[in-house]
Amino acid sequence: MSQGAIVEAFAALDDCRRPAGMRHQQSLCLALFTRAVAAGNRGFIAIGDCLKAYPDELWELFKPEKKPLPSYSTLRRTLLRIAQQRYSACLSVFFELTQ
Repeated sequence: MSQGAIVEAFAALDDCRRPAGMRHQQSLCLALFTRAVAAGNRGFIAIGDCLKAYPDELWELFKPEKKPLPSYSTLRRTLLRIAQQRYSACLSVFFELTQ
């Protein structure tokens, strides 16, 4: 399974963000959030600190289309707009595929 599989796992989610100013894919934002939480970061500020601490590693891991990586504010806005049950379902499918 490729490193981008976690990004692909969230690609099917409807993007509820407004189109104006959208710079990063929703699936990338969710993958970064999931990775940060799995690494033990709790809260948006801690997640933002994680993004700032490892930008080169995250860039190499996820290979996003645009620089810089999304900020913690972007991740927060994305998470506030998604259907949590759909996010959980996508994450469950991802974990089933990786076993």
